[in-house]
Amino acid sequence: MRVAGGSCRRAAPAGLAGGWRIVYFRGVTERWRDVAHIGHAELLTPAPEASLEYFTALLGLTVVAEQGESWYLRGYGDYESYCLKLTASPSPGLGHMAVRAWSPEALARRVSWLKDAGIPGGWVEPEAGKGPAYEFTDPDGHRIRIYYETSKYVPQAGDRPAMKSNHQRYRGVGANVRRLEHVNLMASDVRACREFWADGLGLRTFEIIRRDDGSEDGAWLSSTVQGHEVIYVRDYLAGAGRLHHLAFWVDSREDVLRAADLMNDAGVPIEAGPSRHIPIQGFYLYTREPGGNRVEVCSGGYLGFDPDDNPVIWTPTEYAAKPGWGARLPATFRTYGTPPLGVPEESATSDWPAPALPELSGGTRAPGPAVIVRDFGFRGNKANKLRNYHDHGLGRGRCPAWRHWARPGSTEPHADPHSRPQVPPLVTRASAHGRRRVPARCQTRRTNH
Repeated sequence: MRVAGGSCRRAAPAGLAGGWRIVYFRGVTERWRDVAHIGHAELLTPAPEASLEYFTALLGLTVVAEQGESWYLRGYGDYESYCLKLTASPSPGLGHMAVRAWSPEALARRVSWLKDAGIPGGWVEPEAGKGPAYEFTDPDGHRIRIYYETSKYVPQAGDRPAMKSNHQRYRGVGANVRRLEHVNLMASDVRACREFWADGLGLRTFEIIRRDDGSEDGAWLSSTVQGHEVIYVRDYLAGAGRLHHLAFWVDSREDVLRAADLMNDAGVPIEAGPSRHIPIQGFYLYTREPGGNRVEVCSGGYLGFDPDDNPVIWTPTEYAAKPGWGARLPATFRTYGTPPLGVPEESATSDWPAPALPELSGGTRAPGPAVIVRDFGFRGNKANKLRNYHDHGLGRGRCPAWRHWARPGSTEPHADPHSRPQVPPLVTRASAHGRRRVPARCQTRRTNH
């Protein structure tokens, strides 16, 4: 018996040596592809001017058009005119997201399927070089558009790249994101939304978090070999049509780390990362833009070349065990979306409260678990940067006990772990590289008693 892409059995001669014929047995039907890729997203913001500065100065997007209260922005790797529409609005959230069809015929087939399925929708006029588009809603109420006609970006003289295969000159502004990578949507019924995209638009599912009752907490889908373009996660606050985040791609993990430095110096609170995700294994950094929407800068992740549909399915227990490395995500990552619901949240950097210390007899507090603060050899302003690194949340989750650092020569934790203590004085330490001055806190070893 010979096997190629599946199992086979002996049959009548069919031109192969020895009279063998290959018969394939596949557990899936042949995939059709009418959606080419994610096209753009419209983001609503109650702070339009500040949001525009965030996306241009910090992320490095370029404004290509302005209409009314909306701006159209692009990454330097976009072949289309724009990937983000930023619109002034009383509350934050997703205006709509759009995908591009492979052809006019593919667009017609998808619109026909939507109408036959009884899903309300209608045509919208071309906008900033894209469209006409057919707009409809997913099962959770998010507005989705599908279009084919588009305009290819033609750079002005100052933005023309040296390489003809590039779409725009590398400008090196801010994080210099290349393109919109994915959109993460919150939904009360993740499975219904996932099946809607799979059955109606042909997206492939790469990973799922599935409970014993068959309901799903998360699903990662794509129309390409890229591990995710559309993500759904459970809305634990039972909202409708909410946005979890938009994600923008950079070329390497080092670019993600550089983005973290940019955000830190700009005073933008970092909600999570830099670290590595479990699904798709991408490297991430999460902040909130001034309008309140969560934004990810990402890179890496695996590509799916296997033509068979065989999604990775996690149980909630497996997923919670976090088999990958890196910091755990903050509590707000499960619940916060836009538009926000419920009691207004605290700042994004207060998600990891310092661990409670047990009480000793006499009302005194025992020191926390044994932590040895490593001597990094930072001097002067570098010591302050290390202080800032943990105060602004970059280290939270990896070193949560930092905010309970002990004063030199004392086992008592700082009186107010949520306040910002003074940087301790520098002391001289001898090393193999000579004598150097380091923060006195780095001399302290905390132990249990």
